[in-house]
Amino acid sequence: MLSDPLLGRVIDNKYRIDAEIGAGGMATIYRATRLKIGDVVAIKILHTELLREPKFAERFQREAQAAAGLKHPNVVTVHDFGVSDDGIIYLVMELVEGRNLRTIIKDEGPMPATTAAEITRQVCAALTEAHRHNTIHRDIKPANIAVTATDDGLRVKVLDFGIASLRGGTMMTFTQTGAVLGTPAYMSPEQCLGEELDGRSDIYSLGVVLFEMLAGVVPFNSPTATAVVMQHVQQAPPPLRVLNVSISPAVEAVVLRALAKRREDRQQSPKQLADELSAAVSGASVPLAGDGGRGLAGEPLSATQAAFTMVQSPFHPQAPTPVPAHRGQGRGVLIGLAAAAVVVAMGFGVQRMWSERAPATRVARPTATTVPRARVSYSPPTVRSVAVPVRPAAMPPQPTFAPDAYRNAVGFVNEYYRLWNAGQYPVMYGMLSARMQVKNPYAQYVKYHSLVTRIDVQSTPGYAPEIVNVHIVSHDREKDGSITENVNEGRWLLTIENGELKLNAQDAHEVKPTTVFVAPIAPDLTSATSVNFVQEYYRLWNAREYGTMYGMLSVDMQRTHPYNNYVKYHSLVVRIDVDATPTYSPSVVGVRIISYDREKDGSITRSINEGQWYLTMQNGALKLDAQKLHEVN
Repeated sequence: MLSDPLLGRVIDNKYRIDAEIGAGGMATIYRATRLKIGDVVAIKILHTELLREPKFAERFQREAQAAAGLKHPNVVTVHDFGVSDDGIIYLVMELVEGRNLRTIIKDEGPMPATTAAEITRQVCAALTEAHRHNTIHRDIKPANIAVTATDDGLRVKVLDFGIASLRGGTMMTFTQTGAVLGTPAYMSPEQCLGEELDGRSDIYSLGVVLFEMLAGVVPFNSPTATAVVMQHVQQAPPPLRVLNVSISPAVEAVVLRALAKRREDRQQSPKQLADELSAAVSGASVPLAGDGGRGLAGEPLSATQAAFTMVQSPFHPQAPTPVPAHRGQGRGVLIGLAAAAVVVAMGFGVQRMWSERAPATRVARPTATTVPRARVSYSPPTVRSVAVPVRPAAMPPQPTFAPDAYRNAVGFVNEYYRLWNAGQYPVMYGMLSARMQVKNPYAQYVKYHSLVTRIDVQSTPGYAPEIVNVHIVSHDREKDGSITENVNEGRWLLTIENGELKLNAQDAHEVKPTTVFVAPIAPDLTSATSVNFVQEYYRLWNAREYGTMYGMLSVDMQRTHPYNNYVKYHSLVVRIDVDATPTYSPSVVGVRIISYDREKDGSITRSINEGQWYLTMQNGALKLDAQKLHEVN
């Protein structure tokens, strides 16, 4: 495993580093002990490779100044800031023992509106205090919100004022250079455009967080940061009541107002957002500016709103076309609209081609409903979602759900999987809605479904007539020739088109680790050989031996990634470290990767990714054939 030289070290004779808590692009956070007092704190240490960059040290000090000026129960307390004798720059903060909101949403999915409102209320209280000190957070996101359960209820803390802006102070010029700092999925439209920000930008970001708490997914999601930025600027968010039928029209109206493109159309202060949300959850009516006095009673969804927007779970049987690179998919980036065109021209999206194998995204469900775990008739197995993200503007209005129209929904789903086992792909394809057919061309649909050698399903009614719960066992042919057994649970969303029942969207998540049902084709290949091969690839990367590295790729990967583009990208990585481990098959190697990447603005960011490499044999030689990675920091 990769060792951290700071573990066990004492900083400035005051703080002993005990364990790593997490890492970001600028710093690593550790659990530490204050030796003179004996209590436990969190200490954030700037990455050593950034110490020579004055602007990063300045930004780090700015975080200390911004946070130290905020004394509030919902803001993490800053205890100390300093530079050690050997040049280590550190920030000492209160240690929060709870989980961050990102982990909670990932583990538990959508939460009750009352819980989301309470978390939002406390975040708004922290932002009110920050805005009172002319401080804009600029990076509100679930990872920067810690939630702890106490005897008195939830206690929320807002973390990381690392890119906060002090309006009216000397630090403002540092962030007004036209660069856009933040995390794309949570950035306001004005932040995406590089405009000057005020507190209403934080309200938009918190609106995205609130949407995610209630729906389990962010309103805008795309494989590339560029596309997400454009969605924030141009695209209307999907309606919550389609993603989560338990959400009231009043709550939805508050969330969608916070996500207004024009800052003048949002709530004008964090307190106003908290008050409106509280009233909506309690059932009271609060008039909204510009709504003609209708208040939050809600209206029928429009055609555009009624379109179902969902990020579907990944295809499993065939590893996606990867790229050897692994730069973080969700980390904060520097991006402006002018730079966006350049990013696209450079093939920015290629870096994230494994996004189709990202963790499954769940459909929101009423929190009072427990979906029964189904059983199958033979040894349990993972479902592959056939649906992909659907854009609301392209679809007709969702029909009014009539229970009678869905009385045969369970039988319809069972028939779909019976046809799958029979290889009746044209009939199956005809059971899909128009939107699923648009997003899944027939040739690709057949290519994927033919990789499943057997699939069994247990279907049960869902919490609504148009929902069918599924427990699925599948045997899937992998790229190395092996057959794996997979178990997934999830649900189908059905719809009515031209009077006929159709499958409209799917969500699934794995409930059992993948197991090898049939051994791979290359029996002579050992796990030790595969692990060493992957380690050698990254050793060559650090040595800048790109020609040799390129020769280690399969023909398919070389065809997908021309040599000049390959070298251009890989040369941006200053340093890369890998921990490679064997898995269930010698043809699959698990990896944990830490890389230091030079960004377009000249900064160096640190990212941590985990995943797998898929290997193959070509002309008697071992080759890297596909890669799946996901960001863990």
